[in-house]
Amino acid sequence: ARDEYLRAIERGDIFWSAAAAHRVATLYEKLRDHVLAIPIPRELNEAQAELYVAELSRHKLIEPLIGKATHAHEQVLKLAERMSFDSEHVRKSHAAIERLKRLVMKSPVAPPARP
Repeated sequence: ARDEYLRAIERGDIFWSAAAAHRVATLYEKLRDHVLAIPIPRELNEAQAELYVAELSRHKLIEPLIGKATHAHEQVLKLAERMSFDSEHVRKSHAAIERLKRLVMKSPVAPPARP
């Protein structure tokens, strides 16, 4: 799906470029949410479970997904500013950046549930 959105951006239509970039950012956000919803494997003891959550949350996957989502939303805002353009996608990207900044400031990420 990401590649299709990127092709839409390359076509150069301002409305569809903003919409597609916003959708790319949303894909990264949804992937982050799905990863955080993965239950901790039952066979892990408490110490292993804490390490699992720490590795998953901070360095390995969650932070890069937040970074990619933020970057894509920022691209929407830069496009909008450069072209003096506003749309629902621009406003949603602005709100998403604020939400993602708050996520980055929170530490640590809440652990996934045990099955």
